[in-house]
Amino acid sequence: MKISDVLTGILLAIFGLAVILYAQTFPPIPGQDFGPRAFPSIIGVGFVLCALLLVRNGLRTQSRAAWLKLSDEFRSSHSVFRFLLVPAAVIAYILFSDRVGFAVFSVIFLLVLFLSFGVRPLTAVIVSVLGGALIFYGFYSLLHVPLSWGVLEPLI
Repeated sequence: MKISDVLTGILLAIFGLAVILYAQTFPPIPGQDFGPRAFPSIIGVGFVLCALLLVRNGLRTQSRAAWLKLSDEFRSSHSVFRFLLVPAAVIAYILFSDRVGFAVFSVIFLLVLFLSFGVRPLTAVIVSVLGGALIFYGFYSLLHVPLSWGVLEPLI
């Protein structure tokens, strides 16, 4: 699949603006100069700046090229399934992570994605468990992000 830099830039700019606008809804933390709005807003500005560069370069180099061209791979239903599985997994995380818990869901999330993309089962299980544990540790312990324990809550 070939996506024009112009289209990618437009989508990235929309996403960056959405991140900036949503970050402004975060409540300030009393006694701190920088609150929870700062980091997401900086990232959103970075997205918008990159988007502007993409659009500029895309307009210079591909003035008449198609904005979207599907490759032969997208004629396969298995490829389309794998393509749609990633956003479906993100939506499932949004819907079920509080009940299931971040640690368990991240392992399941990674395992399903690895297996669907053809990773050998043993490798997929090992990397999913280790990856999920490392991601949980990084966010929960190092960054102090409050993550849901879900089904593991009785164990803590």
